[in-house]
Amino acid sequence: MTRQPHQPFAVLRRERFVWAATPEHGAWLREPLPVALFVPGDIARRHAVEALQRAERDYRVVCSSASLLGVIAAAQAGLAVVGLVEASVPPGLMRLSEPEGLPPLPMFDLSLVPGPGEPSRLAARLHGFLLRELSREDAEGGQAMQGFQP
Repeated sequence: MTRQPHQPFAVLRRERFVWAATPEHGAWLREPLPVALFVPGDIARRHAVEALQRAERDYRVVCSSASLLGVIAAAQAGLAVVGLVEASVPPGLMRLSEPEGLPPLPMFDLSLVPGPGEPSRLAARLHGFLLRELSREDAEGGQAMQGFQP
């Protein structure tokens, strides 16, 4: 979510942003690299494109979707490589990195951005639940952080 300057937010967890594709199709071996990206304006798309440009890796967008399921479907079909938060990589897709010729991607902050005004009781309960669940350290090394309290 895009936030306004000086708007409070809580970083609940840091996650790795990784490349993924089906091992059977070898999409990462194609030139230019076929990629499935979220729609223009999405932060994940920006990070993926910037990483490819910094690495001077030629790419072509074969799928652009506002949906996580949309970009995953393109990768599962063997049409493209996709950049995902590591926790979103489904079974059947393999994580890719520099040994496969793909540039490193940044860490992602999973955050809550409050709406205007006093949060509802339900919003406060959801915030508490997410903070508890996402603050747990996992074996993959996700880093939890604390932030605002509604």
